[in-house]
Amino acid sequence: MASQPWLSGLVRGGVIRSGLLGVQAVHLPGQVPGVGVGQGHGVIPGPGQLRFRRINITKPHQPDWFRKRLLAVTKPQWDEVVALKDEPLNCQWAEKQEEKAKWDDHVNQLEMFYVQEMMELFHSSQMIAFYHTNPIANCNFRKAWQVSST
Repeated sequence: MASQPWLSGLVRGGVIRSGLLGVQAVHLPGQVPGVGVGQGHGVIPGPGQLRFRRINITKPHQPDWFRKRLLAVTKPQWDEVVALKDEPLNCQWAEKQEEKAKWDDHVNQLEMFYVQEMMELFHSSQMIAFYHTNPIANCNFRKAWQVSST
């Protein structure tokens, strides 16, 4: 059974010791080796599997027909070719920056309404009070309360 020297360490007493996480498959007489639980996941590659596949990056393999169709459909398409010397003439960066500055300075109408209402309340009230607290974590709240009370 273990006629090959590389297989002799894996076969002991009719049990092939290859598999996922030490799963052992019992070799019965008349059964084809390589078919069973955990075969092809361990030391011995299963049928149709390659242990080492040499990949040549300078000459990649051709994709299958469906992959070729997918690549053809998703291939990016660009506009017409514009000469490099004409590129600054079509620059829209300045207009975008002006529009951005105008948008940043723009005040929402609802905000304007709130500001007018607040100013009317300021002018009509006799006293204005501001309440301010610094943020403090819950774990430090007791310490701050104890320090302030002493």
